[in-house]
Amino acid sequence: MSETSAADSTTNSAVKPNKVSQSQVLSASKNLKTYIEKNKKLPNYITIGNCKYSMEEYMSISSATIVYKNKKSKSNIVVKYGVKSPKSPTGSSISGKLTKKQYSTYASNVNRYINKYNIAPNYASTKLGKIKFQTFIYGNSKILAWSKDNKGILPNTLTLKVSKTHSMNRYVPKFPKNTITPVTPNNKTPTQKNLSITQILKASKQVKSYVEMNNSLPSSVLIDGKQYSMSEFLYLLSYAIVNINKGNKGNITPISVKAPSYPNGNFTSGNFQKGEFVILANNVLNFINTNKQAPNYANSKLGTIKFQSLVYEFSGILDFVDSNGSLPNNLTINISTNPLTGGSNSSNNTNGTYDPIGDGFIIINSSNYTCGPLLVKYNDKYLISTGKCSCGVIGDYYYHNSTFKNYCPFCKKDGCMIYEEGPTCPEGMWVCTICDADFCLVSGKEHINGSTKYLTKTEYNASQYTSNTYITSTDQLKDNTSGIKDNAKDNIINDTIINDSIVDDNYSNETNENLTDNSTNISNSSEDSIDNNTIINNTIINNTIINNNIINNIDIENLSNIDNINQLISKEEDVF
Repeated sequence: MSETSAADSTTNSAVKPNKVSQSQVLSASKNLKTYIEKNKKLPNYITIGNCKYSMEEYMSISSATIVYKNKKSKSNIVVKYGVKSPKSPTGSSISGKLTKKQYSTYASNVNRYINKYNIAPNYASTKLGKIKFQTFIYGNSKILAWSKDNKGILPNTLTLKVSKTHSMNRYVPKFPKNTITPVTPNNKTPTQKNLSITQILKASKQVKSYVEMNNSLPSSVLIDGKQYSMSEFLYLLSYAIVNINKGNKGNITPISVKAPSYPNGNFTSGNFQKGEFVILANNVLNFINTNKQAPNYANSKLGTIKFQSLVYEFSGILDFVDSNGSLPNNLTINISTNPLTGGSNSSNNTNGTYDPIGDGFIIINSSNYTCGPLLVKYNDKYLISTGKCSCGVIGDYYYHNSTFKNYCPFCKKDGCMIYEEGPTCPEGMWVCTICDADFCLVSGKEHINGSTKYLTKTEYNASQYTSNTYITSTDQLKDNTSGIKDNAKDNIINDTIINDSIVDDNYSNETNENLTDNSTNISNSSEDSIDNNTIINNTIINNTIINNNIINNIDIENLSNIDNINQLISKEEDVF
């Protein structure tokens, strides 16, 4: 065990995963607990899987793991990268015991705070007092280390006895300079280096390999010491394909690219000739250059190819170039073997879901039940699903798209709802982490006969995360580039301090008590607007056969059509 790491001799991976498994978090937490108790301080980073994470990132990951385990969810944990260090950690001497319900609530508060502000709290307010940042992390590691040794369950109680002057609380860990923290998609790097085609080809091979091993995109890729988001990488991929086709193997200058607002797509298996996939890459490139944002999907003769699949297929093209020295003559897409489609019907293609914009969404794209939802997506503002009614109010058993505010009508708290499913509700339901009330995915009605409580319906407002989008009718796509204004107001939230503690292996009965921290006032207001889905409509190659023997070096400028850009508005429609 080294001075700086809770797990030694592991190098930083060039590809950062979007998610980590709960079992990986438990194993890392046990190592972390051992390190802290031996060295009387936190390490600078911890290794989970094959990647290194700062203590601030671990604070987010471990808190989310505790919340999931308390709700008996086995879902993987979405990684929140680049969490900033607390400005001035402080706290009290702590001595006492917390129930599982209490420490799980505090973990949920911490997780929401980090998702909102992208910074770890200085301390967490609990019934035992203010728990300092460092002690909170130790507490989470102790909880999850116990869980690791007890078949994944949480302990019933948490006992903490740590002085505010303890050596652990005097040392603030720093993520080492020789490890790279990914840049969030909307951030610009201070200085951009030109990248060689060779560097982009090598990165393409890494990303392709990662997707085929993990069935999802990584959150970023490391090229020449810098992290590039998948939106920025799609720009590099598209540029490289177009240039290689022209015989130009010069360097490419990266740019800052916003993430797609709502990636979506519906395509079938088929084959592209070289001329066709080069035009597709050029249209993607032109769109990004015009909008400084990656498309949600690109239109083609095979249908609408989703953002994730564009990254994967373009990576495959350049992987071929790396091995053979030239572009392939054909690109074959087979959804039955594609790692992002998993062999599912293209209309239900929700695998490979990607949360590229740092908006805190937890995405669930599979269910343990045949009647379970096709897609669940939620963060501290929205509850989005494609599921079946479990309360009978809707009157049918078809799939419906529904969107609600993440707000509990009982607790009157924002951001407290999560997804659950089980034998008593295989269709899935929204559950409050504070009062445990549960609601139908489709109607939003509480699951109690005679109850009049409903979740609040809304529309997903992607414009609060992104801009430069256009809309057309959902009934018939038209070449309409009229803009939509973003009227969403900034959320104003008072500085929240959250709570934490450390576990004892003994069991005790949980007690009910008011867990509200009256010293913290949160005001969270926003206005809803229409969800915009970006599409590149490539009319050049639709219903057109291009002979690869005739076209090698295509005059892209005369064939591409950047003006043909459409938008799609998501609406609540039945899926039969």
